[in-house]
Amino acid sequence: MIEPIPRRVLLIYDKEATEDQDIANHDAFRYLAVVLEYLGLAVEYQDVQGPYPPGLANGRYAGIVTWFQGPTDHAEKLTSWLVEQAEAGSKLMVMGYAATNFAGPLGDLAGLASANALEPGQIRIDDHDDMLGFEGPLPGPGSSAEGFRSLRQDNIEHLRLTDSQGNTLSPVITGPWGGVALYPWLIQSVGDEQQRWILDPFAFVAESLDLPPFPVPDATTENGARFWLNHIDGDAFISRGEWPGAPFTGQVMMDEILTRYQVPTTVSVVEGEFGNGGLREDLRGQLEPIAREIFALPWVEIATHTYSHPFAWLKLEEGDPAGQGGNAAGFPFNMELDGYTYSLEREVAGSTRYINSELSPPGKQVKTVLWSGDAIAPEQALAIADRLGLSNLNGGKTHITRDNPSLTQVSPMLRPAGPYLQVLAPQINENVYTDHMLAPKWGYRRVLETYALTDRPRRLKPISIYYHFYSAAYPASLNALKEVYEGVLAQETLPVHVSTWSNIAKQWYELGIARHLDGGWQITAATEARTLRLSDALGWPDMSASPDVASLREIPSGRYVSLRGAPRQRLHLQQNRSQLPSLSYSNGRLVSWARKAAGGFSATLAAEQVDLKVDLANVAGCRVDSPGGIRVMTSDGMELRFSGPGPFDLEVRCEP
Repeated sequence: MIEPIPRRVLLIYDKEATEDQDIANHDAFRYLAVVLEYLGLAVEYQDVQGPYPPGLANGRYAGIVTWFQGPTDHAEKLTSWLVEQAEAGSKLMVMGYAATNFAGPLGDLAGLASANALEPGQIRIDDHDDMLGFEGPLPGPGSSAEGFRSLRQDNIEHLRLTDSQGNTLSPVITGPWGGVALYPWLIQSVGDEQQRWILDPFAFVAESLDLPPFPVPDATTENGARFWLNHIDGDAFISRGEWPGAPFTGQVMMDEILTRYQVPTTVSVVEGEFGNGGLREDLRGQLEPIAREIFALPWVEIATHTYSHPFAWLKLEEGDPAGQGGNAAGFPFNMELDGYTYSLEREVAGSTRYINSELSPPGKQVKTVLWSGDAIAPEQALAIADRLGLSNLNGGKTHITRDNPSLTQVSPMLRPAGPYLQVLAPQINENVYTDHMLAPKWGYRRVLETYALTDRPRRLKPISIYYHFYSAAYPASLNALKEVYEGVLAQETLPVHVSTWSNIAKQWYELGIARHLDGGWQITAATEARTLRLSDALGWPDMSASPDVASLREIPSGRYVSLRGAPRQRLHLQQNRSQLPSLSYSNGRLVSWARKAAGGFSATLAAEQVDLKVDLANVAGCRVDSPGGIRVMTSDGMELRFSGPGPFDLEVRCEP
């Protein structure tokens, strides 16, 4: 028998009060979702108006989260439903504006009572613990405050405020029922464009939801290596660079980047720039041959960047004339193409058809759609991509740097839209680092800071070198791009195309974790999303009892276990590290794996386009057969280096 571990969180918000009525514009998505994902929790977003999921949430969800940015007209309906769920055992986590009514049964259940308003201007912080002050000191309490009085001894008041009359309240409380954290004690604004978490969101979520230790699915790492993807949005393929002879940016990019760095790279074009009915259809005869040459490169994966490059997806409606409206950056809602009326089918399917028929070499087709503009893809656009078998990427605003080193600058991995999943870019592109290519044009080099800060103390993201063709227009921006490539090449990575990682990210959402009565773990639907992160409390894989475990590596970012990728897999844990042979690092992925007698194994691995590298651990006294591999013994194992991506076979035989 097994006990499933609920990995879903139901997050309730007010859709009507959210900009464009889309979760991408809500604080819960911007700030909390990445925390939930790191903890292994997949988010389902639920409009407060309902309908709510039928039946009881306990057992299906790790908890129910509410985050409101102000009052809601649906508080009574929500409170009644929450009481029903809490009485059945669901954990509740209330964040932002309380919105729900704690004066009745919900307050009785949580042991919370409404507190008298504190005397304006006389409020002071009476006490707080380590749950507060996550990214800096607590701010002053201000002139007003909201919170509760705790009526249960087993509630923990993490912050207590007092006024000159001795009245007290707490805006941050956790207990056996869940937790509450109210504005303004979540996030503090620092200057015009910076925010800081006041609350420790990792600790608050773990304590409020009483999360049990479990192997956490992880989409950043595989076989001990950090995923690395490269992708080019097609903007400015029609532009010329500031070089002798004014070559097209596509030509410069091919000569200076794509042929120099022969790593998996997903490249797109915007059909409306130079294709059918495009802005510069007169350049079609010059630009299409460049695109064909790029798409013929073996390490290049082909993508579409749409037809008219929508800048504001949710502002556009079917049949709108092209080039209307204006966003905050001064761009129209999409490119102004003569005679074109907006059509999602034309944007995704039509541009894919053009690239496949006019630009792709024989046997090679579009694999991915890279969303354009604000990259908030409508549900119908995701449905079209899904129908065509296209993976998808883009969106998100991960832009954490040393001068703004806040978790608030890290976006989540996934944006659900109906039954579909949009996969967000791990890091933002060079347009942001260069202030829209105004200055400094070398600014993209600072993405190396972002890679470091999304790696430690927690590995939140893979590496993504994400840029446009206009980076090839200027010497400074092109040199910065080369600097970024050189910096990433020096790291231990697993390079993959966008389609590979996009599929891993989407499978992460569906992956199942369950505990066997014998103490072991069952992992299902993990054929592509193969990595688990273990806490110290969970220990180490028992390799002798876990034949599905292929790779184990502990690095400062975490303890990572990679599985062989079967539909159903088993993991047993122990307190001591196993001494059986295993993979410890590879820049390739497993094609096959089998544990052998006496602890040995056989495996087939393949990299995407690059020369395969494999590091083995605990192979002293074992025979290693690796046809085609150059072997180097190390202090803790063996390095194997192959010429070409593979697939290559290896076998480790050990004496009993």
